[in-house]
Amino acid sequence: MKLIVSDANILIFLSRLGLVDNFVSMDFEIHTTDFIINEYNKGGAGDKNLKRLEKYIRTGKIKVHEYQFDELLSVYEQKKTLSIPDCSIFKLSSELQAVLLTGDKALKIYSEQNGIKVHGIIWLIDEMLKHDIIDKVEYKEKLSELKGLSSRLPVEEIDRRLK
Repeated sequence: MKLIVSDANILIFLSRLGLVDNFVSMDFEIHTTDFIINEYNKGGAGDKNLKRLEKYIRTGKIKVHEYQFDELLSVYEQKKTLSIPDCSIFKLSSELQAVLLTGDKALKIYSEQNGIKVHGIIWLIDEMLKHDIIDKVEYKEKLSELKGLSSRLPVEEIDRRLK
């Protein structure tokens, strides 16, 4: 079982694509932090499509770690461009020696510089196809939907997969 630490943007993409159930059914031990769950809930406050994550947290499918601000200060002082939620998942990934799932470029670069393996939403959808969590038709549908969710996504990567 692969240890995974997820950022809010990944959870939001999964929710908007209707893939949260698929994600938690994968052979991953999924972790995140209270800061990320708060960010997810805050970001989705006006979004009726965002699936509530409480049942996955309650059943242990998503494990939430709590940090105090002062526990994250050393990370923040090293990299002031990271938000506190970003610092929390960087710290958690480092402590667990887990793969970090994020779409945040600054966090990705900083994490990789510190020896943390990082993947994004496209990799995750690829993994769902690879492990028969979704079929080829749903894979292409979800990638097409994904293109419309953020202007920051690498559209050329998605288009290459859609061919």
